[in-house]
Amino acid sequence: MLSQKPKIIGIFLMFLSLTMLSPLLVDYIYDEDNAYPFVLNFTVTFLCGFLLWFISRKSNKKLSNRDGFLIVTLVWIFVTVFGAIPYMSFPGLNLSFTNAVFESVSGFTTTGGTVIEGLDKLPHSILFYRQQTEFFGGMGIIVLSVAILPLLGVGGMQLYKAEVSGQWKDDKIAPKISSTAKALWMVYLLLTFLCFISYLLVGVEPFDAICYTFSTVSTGGFAPSDASMTDKPLGMLIVCAIFLFLGATSFKAHYIALSKFKISHYFRNIEFKAYFYFLFFTSFIVCITIIAHTNDLSNIFSIVTNSIFQVISISSSAGFVSDNNYYLWPSFLPIMLMFIAIIGGCGGSTAGGLKMIRAILFKEKAILEAKRVIHPQGVFTVKLGDIHISEQALNRVSGFISVYIIIFAGGWLALLGCGLDIPTAFSTIATTLSNVGPGLGDIGSNFKNLPKEALWICNFAMIAGRLEIFTILVLFMPDFWRK
Repeated sequence: MLSQKPKIIGIFLMFLSLTMLSPLLVDYIYDEDNAYPFVLNFTVTFLCGFLLWFISRKSNKKLSNRDGFLIVTLVWIFVTVFGAIPYMSFPGLNLSFTNAVFESVSGFTTTGGTVIEGLDKLPHSILFYRQQTEFFGGMGIIVLSVAILPLLGVGGMQLYKAEVSGQWKDDKIAPKISSTAKALWMVYLLLTFLCFISYLLVGVEPFDAICYTFSTVSTGGFAPSDASMTDKPLGMLIVCAIFLFLGATSFKAHYIALSKFKISHYFRNIEFKAYFYFLFFTSFIVCITIIAHTNDLSNIFSIVTNSIFQVISISSSAGFVSDNNYYLWPSFLPIMLMFIAIIGGCGGSTAGGLKMIRAILFKEKAILEAKRVIHPQGVFTVKLGDIHISEQALNRVSGFISVYIIIFAGGWLALLGCGLDIPTAFSTIATTLSNVGPGLGDIGSNFKNLPKEALWICNFAMIAGRLEIFTILVLFMPDFWRK
């Protein structure tokens, strides 16, 4: 019996080919005569997708959890490789296969790192395509993180099935992945519409408003200009910060709050409250530290604005930059931003990083073990609010973080082996594994100077980080391939 894997991959590729129609429309509207790369991508991707679907169209073999790991990984690899075709074939970009794949992976994983310079001079069609990769990547991430990975039991994300979240336990969105996906996509599209209107209301041009909306709601961080957010008015920064925060908040929490028309439901969510206070205190630390070092109270409004925006941008894994010199901020702040990026946003959102829910549970696990050292014969339980957390859930989170640290260290050493200096290698693996984008050192705003080998390490890190590491890691285990 034929496997369903080629059929599923083929369906995704055919869907990807249809997304080429929107940049073609943009090319037609602006009369830029750059249709060839998108026609080529549409043709090649659709034909390959159709062929994969056709040869396995009659397959109805039941999928196992093992198939799920393989399909999820293969879909992301196929989509990002085929998504690189417009970058390779677009006149004037002159991107190698390695650079084109990096740009594609960075977009679809909503990382936001780039190897392209001179964005302000590029035609509208390729800019639009680049932004929409993050938009569609964000849609896939929502379903992946809330509907698929929990079923596969990846790295503690099965918490979203019901193990931890008390208010979520009684508010299951829908019994099937398809129903869950539709519900969450409706929230995603609603946020997209509201973000677009908000950008228009603060004076952003329609094309830029669409582009920034795509990368804001998806917490991706791509910008249609080299300046990112450094030359933007205050109103635009405020809109961006608000929707980055919403994008980094659990979409399940959004759905529950919207369906019950009660904002108070957000503050019944333990992870949301922790994330909110985390942003508040880290922003406060950044503001106070900069003011103390600059000793300039005349510019305090700008300092506060940039501090809050940069913290939200980094923690949401968008990586928009409102201050080109943020990596030159005084004292420990640049390194602190990297650790903020590693923690990331909420689980079940488009944000990257370890996720706030894991940080909370890891803290509880540490406290539990400390109690056991003091009282070896004691019997302890862990609760978040009124909800009991199982030992299995705590162990899985601890295991995930342990593996994350190992992958992080391995990636850091590999990048050092590629010739990167210590700060650049550290920030490169931190931003790619956490799907943030900009970093410190030579990759402050662009990855183009990295050697080819380092870019492939980054590609692996971005996909591994987005797929919660274990999804890819299990594929390298011999037991996975044994029947």
